[in-house]
Amino acid sequence: MTYERFFFAPNITALTESMSKDLLKEGSSKNAVSVIFELVHGALETNDNALGSPELRRELEKSFDVVLVSPFIASEAGYHLAYRSGASLVSYFTGQVSISFLDWSLGQPHNPAYLPFALTDWQPPLSFPKRVANTIGTLALEAVR
Repeated sequence: MTYERFFFAPNITALTESMSKDLLKEGSSKNAVSVIFELVHGALETNDNALGSPELRRELEKSFDVVLVSPFIASEAGYHLAYRSGASLVSYFTGQVSISFLDWSLGQPHNPAYLPFALTDWQPPLSFPKRVANTIGTLALEAVR
């Protein structure tokens, strides 16, 4: 089997590494919320730069067999690319937590009654108050997203 075209989408590893270093510096003015917004902005800018590239735009006129997408931050362009070219969409995420939008993009069920919110240290089985808080946290995350 030969691969005529294989695109490795720009990743945001360098961006997350620099933000982590800034966040861990003593006396840093950054906080976790500002880092998250910076990360999202960087991911959107990376996608915009990649999709604006003349070389990539020429290749987008062709068809693809498979589009590999990490469903974490600002990767929705990959969904469109797969749909537009009639390619198979492969969602790939190596995280070991259950986050609602990641579960849904991977085709996995997400029920906040028994899947703890990723930002907590809760373990199943959840008490009724924790289930309510878990559901509210999940809905809040979806509202922000």
